[in-house]
Amino acid sequence: MKIFLVAIAIAFTFSLPVAHAASTDETPAPPKELTDARTALKAKDYAGAEVLLAKAVKVSPDNADAWNLLGFATRKQGKKDAAEAHYTKALSLNSSHKGALEYMGMLFIETGRIEQARENLKKLDVACLFGCDEFDRLKKAIETGQTY
Repeated sequence: MKIFLVAIAIAFTFSLPVAHAASTDETPAPPKELTDARTALKAKDYAGAEVLLAKAVKVSPDNADAWNLLGFATRKQGKKDAAEAHYTKALSLNSSHKGALEYMGMLFIETGRIEQARENLKKLDVACLFGCDEFDRLKKAIETGQTY
């Protein structure tokens, strides 16, 4: 009987859920390069930010924020093809990424693709259920032709 109880105790122990050190629901901390790149972008050091963000996407290739900001840094340097590829990657990781939808819309305006910018505005309207700055800025840019 004692062996039977020990066997039940062991089986019960192995059937309990295992506590993990980090929950799978937690958002991983951004790579240091991403944090440093945000500082460089605020200082309008787009080339420096690009170098940091290129490292960030190598360290964290599934980070849509890093891809989006890499697109921004390259677009601000006039590298429009590279910027579009980076925004596309960000949106492939998160199709409703507000920043990537906005910035890609800005790129569409800059390259004369107003209808595509309007499509991104529609997507932002859905992503920003109750409105958001990204929607407002892209809408204004479409209306005025002025991007940032």
